[in-house]
Amino acid sequence: AYWYAVELDSKIAKGQTIEVKFQGTSVAVFRGQDGKLGAIENRCPHRQVKLSDGDVKGCALACKYHGWAFDTEGKLVAGGQHFQEKGLPNLRLRRYPVEVKYGLVFVFFGDPALASERPLPTIPVLEGPNPWLAIPIEYQMRCHPTAYVNNVMDSTHVPALHTKLNTRSMIYGPVTRCEAEGDSVVVSHSIELDPTGLLKYLVGTIEQPTQDAYYEYPY
Repeated sequence: AYWYAVELDSKIAKGQTIEVKFQGTSVAVFRGQDGKLGAIENRCPHRQVKLSDGDVKGCALACKYHGWAFDTEGKLVAGGQHFQEKGLPNLRLRRYPVEVKYGLVFVFFGDPALASERPLPTIPVLEGPNPWLAIPIEYQMRCHPTAYVNNVMDSTHVPALHTKLNTRSMIYGPVTRCEAEGDSVVVSHSIELDPTGLLKYLVGTIEQPTQDAYYEYPY
């Protein structure tokens, strides 16, 4: 199991909930009024209503049907009009570890006990005293993240697929480096700007005639 980015941190405000689907699993990700994020099984055990359709009350997510509310640990903390005489039962929904890094909300969909053994992805150029400028670009692709990353890594598709002016960019030379270790792969190419592509007119020249692609599964 791995951590997966599910949303920009800036897009989940206090009191807001989103539904995240991963391999047939629906998860409700919400932010309490204290700013803390929670990710829990997206169903109320009472009538199976999606909790993502409910409301955040304080630091708990309440079902819109009867008001059963669950905190960020998945524990039932309010029961609406039920349990007034007997008190709340010891009821918990499955919780999913959630963290924020690089402005992204990451959820660990595996066994929560294993989350600490699987570190979040690290992008060294975005850290340190002089990090690179990163501009988030959001769009949806109906595929597993690995399939999309493979497309970016596979430069051999460029001359066959990117034949129009606005998509022609680079001419790729020989592979100069290909190393694999654990879940990571580094591939380097010699490159030059395609003189018939739009990028040539926008950029003019490139200072470094090589491209290094770093891939850490599944990111």
